[in-house]
Amino acid sequence: MAMSIAVRETIKTVGVDRLHRFSGIPIRTLYNWSKADKLPGKGATLEWRLSQFKVAAAQAAAEKAREELTERMAPARKRRAA
Repeated sequence: MAMSIAVRETIKTVGVDRLHRFSGIPIRTLYNWSKADKLPGKGATLEWRLSQFKVAAAQAAAEKAREELTERMAPARKRRAA
């Protein structure tokens, strides 16, 4: 089965710490996956890791987007309060 996700790009975009926080996958393991740009395993093991990684990446990306939106909204809130 072909890998359907760019592991290195996802880790770089979302961040190792966020992925670790949401997935519980050790940071060292995430670095190794990023270095190899793939997840290890075959069959059901690979599917399980891939689904765990995708869920954590989606949650981490949502948190990152919320933080960026909050930062962009901060100047507007300060202007209204003044």
